Amino acid sequence: MNFANSFPMVAGCGLVALLLLVGHWFPWQRWLGREMHRLEGYVYGAGSIWLAFLLTGWLYEMLWPVAWLSAIIVAGGTTTFASWGVDWLGLTRLRSELENGAE
Repeated sequence: MNFANSFPMVAGCGLVALLLLVGHWFPWQRWLGREMHRLEGYVYGAGSIWLAFLLTGWLYEMLWPVAWLSAIIVAGGTTTFASWGVDWLGLTRLRSELENGAE
C-alpha cells in the first residue's frame, strides 16, 4: 500500500484523535452551564469515531462498512441507553420505597 492509498486511513485516525482530544478538554461546563452527563460523553465519543469512519469510507468509496458500523453503533447505543434507563427506574423505585418506608 502506498501513501496515496493510506492517506484516508491516516486522516481518519487523525480526525478521530483530534475530535476526542478536543472533546476531552472542551469547556463543557461553561458552554452547557453544567458538567457533561456520562451518556452525552458516550454519544460524543461514538459520534466522533463514526464521523471519522464515515469520512474514511467516503474517501475510499466503501460505504458498506460504514453502514455495518452504523448498525453496530446503534445497537450499542440503544443497549447503553436502555441499561441506563433500567438503572434510573430502579433507583427511582428504590428511592420511593425508602421515602415511603421512612414515613
